[in-house]
Amino acid sequence: MRIENSIKLLLREAKLSNQRRLIVFCTLKNEDFLPVLKNFLGRNQKNLVVHDGDELGKDLETKLKGKCEALTFAETTKVLGKTYDNLVIDLRNYFSPNSLGRLFGIVRGGGLIFLLVPYFKEWGRVKNRFHEILTTLNFPLEQVRNNFLKRFIEKLLKGEGILIYDFKKGLIKESKQSVVKKIRKRKLKSFKSVLIPNKIQSLCVTQDQLNVLKHLERFWKDPQKSTFILKANRGRGKSAALGLFLAALIKNFEETGKKFSIGVTAPEFENVATLFQFLKLGLKKVGIKFKVEENSLLISKGRITIEYKKPVRVVERYYDLVVVDEAAGIPIPFLYRIIKNFYKTIFSSTIHGYEGAGRGFSLKFLKGIRELKLAKIFEFEMEEPIRYDKADLIEKWLFDTLLLDAEPPPINLEILKGVKRMELEYEKIKRDEWIWKEDELKDFFGIYIFAHYRNRPNDLALLLDAPHHFPRCIKCKGVVVNAIHLSWEGGLKEEILKKCLEEGIKPRGHVIPFLFLKHYRELEFPKLKGWRIVRIATHPELINLGIGGYALEKIEEEAKANEMDWVGVSFGATPELLNFWTKNGYIPFHISLERNTISGE
Repeated sequence: MRIENSIKLLLREAKLSNQRRLIVFCTLKNEDFLPVLKNFLGRNQKNLVVHDGDELGKDLETKLKGKCEALTFAETTKVLGKTYDNLVIDLRNYFSPNSLGRLFGIVRGGGLIFLLVPYFKEWGRVKNRFHEILTTLNFPLEQVRNNFLKRFIEKLLKGEGILIYDFKKGLIKESKQSVVKKIRKRKLKSFKSVLIPNKIQSLCVTQDQLNVLKHLERFWKDPQKSTFILKANRGRGKSAALGLFLAALIKNFEETGKKFSIGVTAPEFENVATLFQFLKLGLKKVGIKFKVEENSLLISKGRITIEYKKPVRVVERYYDLVVVDEAAGIPIPFLYRIIKNFYKTIFSSTIHGYEGAGRGFSLKFLKGIRELKLAKIFEFEMEEPIRYDKADLIEKWLFDTLLLDAEPPPINLEILKGVKRMELEYEKIKRDEWIWKEDELKDFFGIYIFAHYRNRPNDLALLLDAPHHFPRCIKCKGVVVNAIHLSWEGGLKEEILKKCLEEGIKPRGHVIPFLFLKHYRELEFPKLKGWRIVRIATHPELINLGIGGYALEKIEEEAKANEMDWVGVSFGATPELLNFWTKNGYIPFHISLERNTISGE
């Protein structure tokens, strides 16, 4: 078969270059591709198939039994930190951008990723469970757009290292790659250390991981109050390196007989699962016994402890060291609180990955630590992937497709002068056209993700496709300087409101009307139509120049023109944000009595 020969060439490319390659099969029938698929999923390999849990997916799992592990999309958090030779993702009945961003990074260099999709012409008409999430009582499923999918298909057709085969039409796209040179594995250089034994160093798989351990040792030995900032893109092995470093520290304190306590925190425990995995691996390697309790380890009968706590809980205790993983998922003011509370702290964050706004975190966070003089700073950025080559074509394609590496646009002097003169334009973005304006889309999302502590690829699909969500922007001299995300809420009928009160049901997509209903038992306000400001983000180089206030004026003008009854906002309360909103004429009607378990707000 010609398709098998094409895949063989692609596989050869992948192995020579230590990169991954992507194969897209367009069909609704499992029997079309199964014979081909089975030829490329070796029994001695570690393969994974991910499906929706529907009939097609279960049939696929049954027929690949013995060749593949199988998971549903709901279970994919279990594979974080694991490595597979090949991956099969069934997107025919379910397609979540978050899942895609999470899964692609688990495949090693030399491996293949198979996407199973409907025929392209039919795919745009299919609505799945993810699309259902984008609906509300006022906006049914048929109003959900397919802009994200159109853009996704276009990216598949243009991307390098990708083969597309339609079982009706034949080969649609063959990967065209220039000469591929064989990548030779570098020999790792360990370093002399009293703190970090060679046995632990031997568990590193990249030179970057060894370099991290070396820099962490310097940080730990420094007598001053200090913090270590570790940055990396997804799949660089930062959590593993931290786990190995903690194992080395524990060995040191186990030998001295001193008490020692480590607090580990992250938005969710799953974020630190890899850290704990390599911590245990390191302890076993150096012969230290440990007792596992819920989300914690005890060594030497509890004299040495390491435990995971939610961010809001970690500041309530004393620790000799606090490690914050996926720190971009926690608001910066709360991170400052952690630095103030503890003498030694480590903050690790993904810069570009499926879970966040790490670039904004690192720049704003480092700036704040220096300005506030909170601690001496040590810093390291990892660049070398642990599973595949740095030039991997599929990582490049994924980052581009999901806008994981979007950055704010450069600001020159002319734009700065224009902003100061308020030469600003408020633009109503037409989403159906926006998906083809790649530079503008990237500029918008570069600002959008920079301003918030937690973003996911699903945010892109939400803004492109949800009928009740819509983008706006402020431009200066044609450059995006402010990104706005609005949501249509309210207009609820009395029978629905009474049902919500009686049964405690929360109507999806109606944040502000529901808060009024819940806390004031107020039936009239939720019937009114309004716009919730989900995000209003100014370019980081243009803060405090009045752009946010100007944007609010224009939003309010447009809301009045559209006969909306109100404009409102919901956010994590900080003095700075409350000051911004009240200064612009917005009145708080509800402040939660509970702190957010992640942000502490």
